[in-house]
Amino acid sequence: MSSLSQSTSHCHVHQCGNVWIDPAATIAAGVWLQADPGSEVRVASGVCVATGVIIHAYRGVLQIDAGATLGTGVLVIGSGTIGKNACIGSATTLLNPSIEPCQVVPSGALVGKGEILESLSPNGTGATDEVTPSPANTPDSPPTETAQAVVYGRATFEQLLGSLFPGRSQPPL
Repeated sequence: MSSLSQSTSHCHVHQCGNVWIDPAATIAAGVWLQADPGSEVRVASGVCVATGVIIHAYRGVLQIDAGATLGTGVLVIGSGTIGKNACIGSATTLLNPSIEPCQVVPSGALVGKGEILESLSPNGTGATDEVTPSPANTPDSPPTETAQAVVYGRATFEQLLGSLFPGRSQPPL
């Protein structure tokens, strides 16, 4: 099952595999939507996906619920859900997401767990802890400390893109 709305009908949106997009969703140019065999991407009504976003369903269904917003350069890999009206900040990576409805994920966050994160570990030993953004500080709460996430370089990013999109001639960015 595959459907593209008029807002995604131009040639700068890449779609591969079992991808379903509600006609009322808005998908910008430069977005990659891919579902591996046996997997599915589902984008609900009112979803807004900014340019440069990569959404790759791996080992299951990757559901983006109604009204969710994904900022520029977001990378989503695996299976899981981005809840209704959630807001994902730009340059964020979500691995096997489990984002609650109305949750805000700050720009540049690395959120995920499981074998995908382990396979991206730069030291080869595998990362074992889930990395999540801290909740926003409120005036009534003390400041919270955040864990330092590993920042991966362009070479690792290119290697990841080569694995996700074999045969591509140029990076999508």
